[in-house]
Amino acid sequence: MLIRIILLIKLTLLGTTGFAQEDPTYEELKEDAVTRLVDELDTTLPKYIARVYAKQAAILQAKDLLTQVGKENQLRQDLWHEDNHVWAEAESFLIDGADLTIEEKIIKPSWLRDAWYGHTHRILDAEGADEVAVHFKSKGGALQRKVIEYYVGELSLTFYTLGTDRVVRWGLRGSEKEMKELQIKTYELKGSFGCGKFAHVNNPCKHEEMEPNYTTLNPIYDLTGFENTMRFASRGPGVEFMKMMMIQGVHEVHIYAEDVATHLRSQVLSKKNDLKPFIQEFQDKYH
Repeated sequence: MLIRIILLIKLTLLGTTGFAQEDPTYEELKEDAVTRLVDELDTTLPKYIARVYAKQAAILQAKDLLTQVGKENQLRQDLWHEDNHVWAEAESFLIDGADLTIEEKIIKPSWLRDAWYGHTHRILDAEGADEVAVHFKSKGGALQRKVIEYYVGELSLTFYTLGTDRVVRWGLRGSEKEMKELQIKTYELKGSFGCGKFAHVNNPCKHEEMEPNYTTLNPIYDLTGFENTMRFASRGPGVEFMKMMMIQGVHEVHIYAEDVATHLRSQVLSKKNDLKPFIQEFQDKYH
C-alpha cells in the first residue's frame, strides 16, 4: 500500500502514464520493500537443520575413515569400534574444529537471508513486496509467516529423511546437542500457531488470545478470522512468495548445507596421516 501511494504521487507530479522499473527511484522503493519483507523472516530453523546435517556429515566421515584405517592396519575388528576409548579419542580428533566451522559458515552469516532476498526481489515487484511486508506486521500475517517458516523447516528436513543418500540420522552419537536444539526450535515454532496436541508441545490453549477464530472443536488457529489472511493465501504476491519459499527457499538450504558438509568431510580426510599415534596406541594395548 505504501509503495502504491508513493508511486501514485510521483506519477501525478511527473505527469506521466507509467513509471519505468528501470528508474533508480523505483529500484530504491523495491529494495526497501524487499528488505522489510525479508527482515521479518526467521532463518533459525533451517539453519539448525543445516547445522545438524553438516555436523553429522563430519561425524560419519570420521567413522568411515576410522573403519578404513582399521582395515588397512589390520586392527582387531571386535575391538576397533566407537565404544573403544582409542577410537573415541581418534574420532574427536578428526572432527575437532567442525563446530567452529559450522558456527562461522552456517549460524553466523546472512547467507540464507541473502538468498531469500534475491529470490524475493526476482519474483515480486515493489508493490507486491510492500504488500507482503506490511501484512507480516499484522497479527494474522505474523502467524502466516510462522507457518511458512515452519514448513520451510519441515520440507528441508524431509529432504534428509526420504530417498536420498544425504540423511539426517536420529540418535547419531556426537550430534545430540544439535539435534536437541533443532527439536526445541521446531516445537517452539509449531507452538506459536497451534495449541494443545496440535502444537506438539505442552502449549495450553489461551482462548482469549485466539478469538475470534477459536472453537472448542478445533483448538488450533484458524487464520481466516484475521484481516487479509485469505487474500494473502489465495492470490497475488502472497501466493507467489509462499511458492518461492517452499521451492527455491528450501533448495537454498540444501545446496548451502551440502557445500559446508563437503568442506567438513575434506577437513576430516586431511587428518588421515595424523592418526598414527592412535593406531599405535591401539596396537600396543590390544595386539
